Amino acid sequence: MGCMSDAPKPDGRTLERFRATVLPHLDSAYGFARWLTRDPVAAQDLAQESLLRALRYFHSFRGEEARPWLLRIVRNTWTDLRLRKGAESLPLEAAENEAADGPDPEQSAMAGDRRRHVAAALAALPVEVREVLVLREIEDLSYKQIAAVLDLPIGTVMSRLARAIMDCPTCEAMVDAYVDGELSARDSAEFEAALAVCADCRRRLEAARTMSGLLRDLPAEPVPELLRARVDRELRKITGRPRARLRWAAMAASLIVAVGAGWLGGTLTGQGVRQTDEMIAGYLRVAMAETPVDVASSDRHTVKPWFAGRIDYSPPVHDLTAEGFPLLGGRLDVVDGRKVAVLVYRRNQHRLALTLWPAATAGNTSPDVTERDGFALARWRHAGFEMRAVSDLAPGEMAAFAAALDKTMGFER
Repeated sequence: MGCMSDAPKPDGRTLERFRATVLPHLDSAYGFARWLTRDPVAAQDLAQESLLRALRYFHSFRGEEARPWLLRIVRNTWTDLRLRKGAESLPLEAAENEAADGPDPEQSAMAGDRRRHVAAALAALPVEVREVLVLREIEDLSYKQIAAVLDLPIGTVMSRLARAIMDCPTCEAMVDAYVDGELSARDSAEFEAALAVCADCRRRLEAARTMSGLLRDLPAEPVPELLRARVDRELRKITGRPRARLRWAAMAASLIVAVGAGWLGGTLTGQGVRQTDEMIAGYLRVAMAETPVDVASSDRHTVKPWFAGRIDYSPPVHDLTAEGFPLLGGRLDVVDGRKVAVLVYRRNQHRLALTLWPAATAGNTSPDVTERDGFALARWRHAGFEMRAVSDLAPGEMAAFAAALDKTMGFER
């Protein structure tokens, strides 16, 4: 997070204006972030950081169009992060592998295959071309707005759009603008006259129309509810106002009830996954709470004794800061009617809940990492304890957490 020393701290009135003006465009910010990062987890972090940065500097907002203003902040924040890390993001595997939903399985499969090919082709483009295409065809910004977001001349924006398909000089100058209705009446007439004698222009025009249609048919990726919750929590933390606590509690309760009923993601689950439902419900309480732990400390000698007398066993407690998973503290929860220990860790801006209790079966098992409804879940047994971890991290990061914990526990024995 950047400091706020060079910007006035937003007050309650500023926050309300920000909520009304900028926050409705969180969907666009997250969608743009997904195409920039090509990683759904990194996109959440980028969108959240961009929203908070936008609030910090909302005093400089002069009433221009809020969506292009926010998207420019998303792009600038992403550029800063890339320069800091010195590397390109990982490929967007999730977008390329999503299946289509629909009543007709055959149509769904065909639509899903088309979306995968279009998403893969878009993700493979150079970033300077990809961001222009996303802003034009998916976010539906005008050339002028794109130029403002990217801080480029309009001519450069048009040239980058043309580079996505071919390099005919006439087409570079006119085809995309013609398709998008950005040419003047005089230029449109001149271009239409050129079509009669330029086969390359005709092919380029057809290709541009096809590309535009395919990109606009890509389904919008919904903003994860946890991202909305995290943004809401951070906004209130910045202004120091507990307002909307009842709405927050209602939203958390509705999600927890949905999980407990087995309807998360629209699928009724059976008794066999009740424990998983309880794990996800517990994680939602952790992720959405302003205070996610009952004992807040990264010191195992503070957290471990806190459980004494509250549960009938002593859980192993380890801080994994060196491995990138600092311990935030501990709390209690109930699984299968029994009080259990929960250790809460942090990974960047994400929280991870580790629930553990004494194992009834001897022997260790390797972590089994799965994904359900956007959550990464890990299940394994180690050193006499059943381990269950839940987070909205990528499965690979969840596997890294489980491996780091096993290694640390192994060193201690």
